[in-house]
Amino acid sequence: ADEYQILKADIKTHGLLEPIVAYEDSILDGRHRYNICQELAVQPAYVQFESLSYNGSPLDFVISKHQRRNLTPDQKAVLADKIANIKNGLHMLLIGEKQLSLPEALIATGASKGQVGKLRKIKKDNPRVIERIESGETSINIEYQRTLTKQRHVVTIAKQGALKKRSQDGYA
Repeated sequence: ADEYQILKADIKTHGLLEPIVAYEDSILDGRHRYNICQELAVQPAYVQFESLSYNGSPLDFVISKHQRRNLTPDQKAVLADKIANIKNGLHMLLIGEKQLSLPEALIATGASKGQVGKLRKIKKDNPRVIERIESGETSINIEYQRTLTKQRHVVTIAKQGALKKRSQDGYA
């Protein structure tokens, strides 16, 4: 949030210095710059991915740009999970026929397998929280503990219900 506000103030003062990189009607790099331009009514500048002299696929470009940023371990885990789970159609569009495996995504992002495992468990229980983890509003470890606590509570209630039913049925 602080970095976003700093960037917003800079764009307000100096304008957009780095164009937004677009590919097939999607933003590959510059989502925050785009949002700030919308907020400030500044006309954003775009450059098409194909016009860059980048030696790699659009997905390689996104990974490379993220690696140059100061991502937290949680943000790296979210990125690894995202790129390992891109649907086949989008994979073909971004990187050709090859499906990116989780081990490849972990290597590409520097993410921890354990953090991605926790993230996936959280995602099953509450997929909406992933955006909050990615923004740094909460962490994988905090949300993982909440998920485990919630699951333990569900098991406890189920056990209590089973014991109550047994006692009502006349079992000791």
